[in-house]
Amino acid sequence: MVVSLIEENAAGVSLEQEAIVALLESIRRRNLTPISIMTEREWAESVRRMPDAHGATRPFSFAYAPYQLEPYTEIFNPRNIEIDMQMFSRGGKSEIVQNAIGFTIEHQPCRIGVMWPVEGDGKLWSKDDFMGSLVEPTASLSALIENSYGQRKSKSTLLHKQFPGGLLQILGANAPGRMRRMKARFLYADEIDAIIEISSDEGDQLKIFAKRGSEFPDCIQVYCSYPSLRGRSRIESKLLESDLRQWFVTCPECGGEPFIMSRTGLDPFNDGFKRSRILYDREKPQLARLECPCCQAQLTDAQRYAMMMGGDPKNPRYDLWKATREFRGRAGFHAGSLLWPHQVDSTKYPGGYLEILARKEIEVETSENPERARRVLVNADDAETYQAASDIKPEHSKLFLRREEYDPKQMLPTGVLHIVFFVDVQHDRLELFIQGFGENQQVWDLDYQVLSGSPLVKPDEGVWAELDRILLTTTYPHPSGRILRIAGGLVDCGNWSDHVHDFTRPRGRRKIYSSRGSTQLAKPLVERRPRKEGKHGTRVWHMGTHLAKDIIYQRLAQDNRESTGYRHTPKLGQFSEHYFRMLTAENSEDRLAKDGEWYKWFGCENGVRNESLDGAVGCMAAEKITRPNYAKLAKEFSVPIKAEKGTPIAQRQKPKPVLKSPSTGGFVNKGVRTMTGGFVKKWKI
Repeated sequence: MVVSLIEENAAGVSLEQEAIVALLESIRRRNLTPISIMTEREWAESVRRMPDAHGATRPFSFAYAPYQLEPYTEIFNPRNIEIDMQMFSRGGKSEIVQNAIGFTIEHQPCRIGVMWPVEGDGKLWSKDDFMGSLVEPTASLSALIENSYGQRKSKSTLLHKQFPGGLLQILGANAPGRMRRMKARFLYADEIDAIIEISSDEGDQLKIFAKRGSEFPDCIQVYCSYPSLRGRSRIESKLLESDLRQWFVTCPECGGEPFIMSRTGLDPFNDGFKRSRILYDREKPQLARLECPCCQAQLTDAQRYAMMMGGDPKNPRYDLWKATREFRGRAGFHAGSLLWPHQVDSTKYPGGYLEILARKEIEVETSENPERARRVLVNADDAETYQAASDIKPEHSKLFLRREEYDPKQMLPTGVLHIVFFVDVQHDRLELFIQGFGENQQVWDLDYQVLSGSPLVKPDEGVWAELDRILLTTTYPHPSGRILRIAGGLVDCGNWSDHVHDFTRPRGRRKIYSSRGSTQLAKPLVERRPRKEGKHGTRVWHMGTHLAKDIIYQRLAQDNRESTGYRHTPKLGQFSEHYFRMLTAENSEDRLAKDGEWYKWFGCENGVRNESLDGAVGCMAAEKITRPNYAKLAKEFSVPIKAEKGTPIAQRQKPKPVLKSPSTGGFVNKGVRTMTGGFVKKWKI
């Protein structure tokens, strides 16, 4: 072949010896791929280096996380056209692919294409992971890849890396137009469930990306992510088309039939295989155990770790992946976080990683938005798609029929410790909502009034004067013998903002503020601090209305009056069936936000009244802004115990213990500095 090429190039041309040598070298570089005498695993464990503390490096080893070996070697299996990894967050998906890219650059150089949900993610991966974790610590790669310094600086950029025999291009799925110029034999897309669909003529970003390798007969495609919602997850749809390999372990107590380690014991793929589940005492999460589905033995975290290693941590096994579906050119891997290989601080978590998962479950149950918190746990830790228990909104008639026997004007329920209000401003009226809050996030409806009159008057006249009188004079008797007043609240300034600001600005010391609902997804219930609007700099609190409505609907669906966030309503005339019809007026659907996560979006048809729902949102936000100390209030408003014959009346009943979210210790937001005393205490008018 070389001779024929020389003859072809030299036909009719007189070549000197130096020219022939140069031509041979050029032909060798263009047509002959170097043959590796090293296997993929040997390269990863003998050549690859990883950054360590104090600027040192350490060798990579699959013995640290044995489940990573098979997905890595399958990337180089010529029978595969696609590798799909649906794994838990921080499970090493990117590390597996980085090893494959490193081996390819050194021993099988070709064109490599990398895609992240947005270009910013790609830049971070290029700088921190590809260069910082793979290339720079590994001497053989740093000699091939051009860094940001040196004579050849202009040939490589943050998103474009050159090396002998190939190049690596990085792009974001948010710019599909850039894919037109890409072609690659090795295609790698990460966090594909965070890709936001773009309404354009380009088409689906993943399909465009896959076509970038169509001209290479040996093209390999690798897709990674932890999943999102069931029926909407990109990675799950790919996984279900693969042979779906799962990691099977054997119980060290009974040695029975191999099973899959699972947090819940549920079967997400309806494959019929046995799965473990976590058992724990809410009061003692450090004693969490993993129940064997064969012998019901309660296994410790040390035994979980040994099973992850194949039974013997000193001699880990790498052959525990078992295909559960027919192979059709796609190798798929699913793994939940019970394969967690990282060390756990035994001082903070004596129960190991099982304790961490148990604490996360407890936090889900006591969180402000349980469904949202549970979704994160299922997606990121279990690596399973999430399906809401019910996406059907509560029925207003059922809510109307469950009203309770109390009249707040006569006597508040014992649990009410804090009272706030919200005003919805209409063109011909103000709608006033007053609610009480207590421990365990419970809510009591106290009053609902419609104040007729135009808001386009001075703040001390007409309907505004009537509102101010109500807020100043309204009091509620408490069973403790004390009187509760309205602690503060919000007035919606979405319409006629100047008149609302004129009313709220001089009343800031009474914690009466303007508010504005945000229609954007992924917004918090209330922002950390108010914004300033208008020429006088009126403080305005912005509320995440979609998040608030999601929480409200979840709580309305509860039947147990003792449950977290339960909503109580009295049998009074103003709380009619129409009131509850407005409370449940909006429908919801799941939408993908700019952060790549799915959120509930709420809306209703034009003309449909939803003031009750807006009032519930505003009161919830007002409660967060006023920041009541419920532990202190529970002591102040404790109810005296009824006197019995022969006993003094001096005793007071202790408040009921409330289940609090367990300490997050070192695994949630540790080290984040907060303003001393809380931001609410820093308010000044």
